[in-house]
Amino acid sequence: VAAVVISALFARRHTTAAVRESHERISLLERVRTRVVDAESGQRGYIIVGEPVYLEPYVGAAADARAALRELHSRLDDTTQQESLTTLEQLVEQRFHVLDEVIATRGSGGLDAARALILPGTGRELMTAIRATTGDLIQAELLVLDSLLAQEARRNRTVLWSVVLGVLLIALAAFVTRMIFAAHLAAQERLNGELTEANSKLQDQAVEL
Repeated sequence: VAAVVISALFARRHTTAAVRESHERISLLERVRTRVVDAESGQRGYIIVGEPVYLEPYVGAAADARAALRELHSRLDDTTQQESLTTLEQLVEQRFHVLDEVIATRGSGGLDAARALILPGTGRELMTAIRATTGDLIQAELLVLDSLLAQEARRNRTVLWSVVLGVLLIALAAFVTRMIFAAHLAAQERLNGELTEANSKLQDQAVEL
């Protein structure tokens, strides 16, 4: 029982770390998606107003999204997920390239020129692909979480049954031990009675002698 419980404790520590890591990866993926949307909002504000101050959210969002992607690369070990992450990184860079192009056109050619670049819908298609790829990666992480939680549930059941079985074995051992001691005590009392009776007979014979 002790071995099972100790093993479960070490396994739980590993599972907890893996669950925490998976949640961190999901958080980073959501951060990438959110920051690209923030970059789009910053670009949209600049296109409408034309003031450089509106580009501050865009610059910060772009840098943060790239930092999150780099961190994700260092945290992912699965080859398939690494490939999907590389695809996501390419899509994000393409989206930022389109955003940069529109911003540059707005600064040099005005609102109508920037609007002409937006109308074909390339940016919208890239954003749809980014959302889909991010969603696929998050779904893969959720499957990992489900697997980890299922393993933990099985381990908990094993510990529970081990403890129940251990208690039953301890109770059986206690009962058997009690029966052995009781039998030994009864035999000892019987021997004591026989010795007492023999001593009494010896005393009677001594008196007669």
